[in-house]
Amino acid sequence: MNEGDPFVDLIQEMGLQSLLLASTITWEHQSGDIASTVDVLAGSEEIVEHLEYCRIHDTDYGSDHHPIALSYRGGILPEARRRRRRLYKEAD
Repeated sequence: MNEGDPFVDLIQEMGLQSLLLASTITWEHQSGDIASTVDVLAGSEEIVEHLEYCRIHDTDYGSDHHPIALSYRGGILPEARRRRRRLYKEAD
């Protein structure tokens, strides 16, 4: 079993999708000889529908991990998905 398999299984079980394009490099060894996608972003179908972009940020911060920039259209996701608070102080 590959060490990433449990994460892939969870993504599939929860019906999530990758927000980054396939084969996006998010980590590079300082020598430049080794590169990989070690930073994974996943979201629900609703998030993907509102996603404007998800990509490597243009600014290089000097780290071996590339910063990821993402933006959503329409700001906050619909309120129907928000968790409602229980008002215990108003209960009998």
